Amino acid sequence: MNNELMEHCNDVAEIAMDIALEMELCPFYIAQIGLAAIYHDIGKEYIPKSILNKPGKLTEAEQQMMSAHTYIGHWMIKVGETDLADMISEVVLHHHENFDGSGYYGKRNNEISLAARIIHLADVFSALTTDRPYRPAWDLDEAIRYVGKNSGVLFDPDVVEAFLTLLDRYADLLLEVEDAKEVT
Repeated sequence: MNNELMEHCNDVAEIAMDIALEMELCPFYIAQIGLAAIYHDIGKEYIPKSILNKPGKLTEAEQQMMSAHTYIGHWMIKVGETDLADMISEVVLHHHENFDGSGYYGKRNNEISLAARIIHLADVFSALTTDRPYRPAWDLDEAIRYVGKNSGVLFDPDVVEAFLTLLDRYADLLLEVEDAKEVT
């Protein structure tokens, strides 16, 4: 999924879940709404970029092709090549597995899916940097050091590397924004 589409899907998920929260729906149903929103446009991956990025009005044939993204996405999730339900259920089961095998079920290294390894790090980092009933949120630097220190133990080293690179890139972007503000 390209960055723009992913950003859009995340925005849709956030808005949809906010609406569902405001409507005081069941938390499990809210989560399902969020997940469905994340994947609502997945079928656009099979629509030609020339149609997706066309600046003008679509022809009738192009509009029919664009409309097909809903069926394609449904097929991908329901019966298609993505095995989405299997992946999601595996992540739910294994997102507390540690890279060294010390997690809930003793899975280790590549016995844990990449998705579960990624979500495990994201979940722990989010938990560390958020106030909890039993402790205040950790300082951002402290949480980053914890992740780095536990590379190869709790977390997949490749996932840690990508995460730290991402944080460096965000830090660089924030510095650029701050520098631009000072110039103006």
